[in-house]
Amino acid sequence: MKKTYFKGVIVVALIVVLTLVSAISGCAPAPSSVTEPDMSNSALLIIHMQNDVVKEGGYIDSLVKAEIVPPHLEGIQALVPNINKLAAAMRAAGRPVVLCRMSVEADYSDALWPYWKYPNIVEKGFFVDGSWGAEIIDELTPQNGDYVNVDQSYNSFYGGELNNLLRKLKVNTVVIAGVHTNTCVFCTAEGALEYGYYVITVIDATWAISELAHKASLGALGLSFGDAKTTDDVINMMK
Repeated sequence: MKKTYFKGVIVVALIVVLTLVSAISGCAPAPSSVTEPDMSNSALLIIHMQNDVVKEGGYIDSLVKAEIVPPHLEGIQALVPNINKLAAAMRAAGRPVVLCRMSVEADYSDALWPYWKYPNIVEKGFFVDGSWGAEIIDELTPQNGDYVNVDQSYNSFYGGELNNLLRKLKVNTVVIAGVHTNTCVFCTAEGALEYGYYVITVIDATWAISELAHKASLGALGLSFGDAKTTDDVINMMK
């Protein structure tokens, strides 16, 4: 009887402590899995649209010029109008816009991705904290009310505060735009799924190192992770 009593006391105490921690931190409970998009509780995640990836003179541009990766910056730059359309629609609907920005120390000691696989990365620098390359492109400068999540991983849910932020904002559906479809977008979508969010990847607001990589990734994202929708589809879903 005493053992049962004390077990009950311990369980109650744990519940009280967890409740207090949640209240103090301001976090809502983790979102439950949703089986259909809930645009009234959605957020736009803009993934790694930074100078090192998007702009001439950035690290990815150096890989293109060295013929290490195929030319694809034009495809990335073409995303900007659609991402801005999505952001404007989200803001108008009172929904959060979160710009995810990768930023790592110059020695890559905090990098949560395989930087050593990239040629000359230490010499040239990629997403190094405080550098021009790590800054969000001017065309997508955060506006008042937007949020910036700093991470060190392909998966923006890992190494940052993204999940805590979305929980506080009562978000259960994420709309994902940005780069690259086959790495950071893909991994962030997977992270969102594992946390129980409904995932919508935007077909014409994401891009990869090639059209083949983009389409292959979208095929998996749309089939197994949630939905793959166009910019106009997403905007119409919000009306």
